[in-house]
Amino acid sequence: MIGSADAIAQDATSEPPPARRAHTFRRGDVLVELAVVTAGVLIALSVDTVRVWRTHQSLAAEARATMLSEVTQNKKALEQALASLGPTQKMYIRALRDARAKLAGKRADSGDINGSVTLAPLSSAAYTTAEITGALGYMKYDDVRRFAAVYEAQRIYQSLQEQIAIDVWAVGTPVLFGGDLSAARPQELESWTHGLEQLLAKLLALHGFGEGLRQYYDGILKPQ
Repeated sequence: MIGSADAIAQDATSEPPPARRAHTFRRGDVLVELAVVTAGVLIALSVDTVRVWRTHQSLAAEARATMLSEVTQNKKALEQALASLGPTQKMYIRALRDARAKLAGKRADSGDINGSVTLAPLSSAAYTTAEITGALGYMKYDDVRRFAAVYEAQRIYQSLQEQIAIDVWAVGTPVLFGGDLSAARPQELESWTHGLEQLLAKLLALHGFGEGLRQYYDGILKPQ
């Protein structure tokens, strides 16, 4: 009997009082709730991170596709302009030959020329938009580098085109009286000859830059 009483006493002693049990249970519940809340927050953050990443990737893909489409159109415009450069150069070479002949006191043609050059209407709107929207920051570095090189080469070509457009107007001005070289004074002929020489040099440079730009276009449009 004494042994049974001791066992009962030990069991009673090992069991915590009700208040302590309630406190222990409440603390456990709080830890569980905290873990659940933390897991929920982490899941929400992960989902939001994936959503933002997908948005950025979609923006980058759209920008890349738009720039490739723009480059395709620019290449077509460039090729049309380059195809017209040959006849244009021949026209101005003939005009220069006639001006030099007139200055030398020789017979020359009328000097009537169609003072125009076909310029390539190259666009950079897609690249500018990608810069403004930050889409370039979400693209692969190598893609950004290649597009930047293409549009820089295009900018140089366009700058030379603008200079040529001004020169075309300048060499056309002395013959606005009808294009008859016989009515031009020596000073006018010398000035016109100098202008034609400069224009022809720039047309030659434009052709070279144009061929280089076409290679840039081909490189960026080539499937990877």
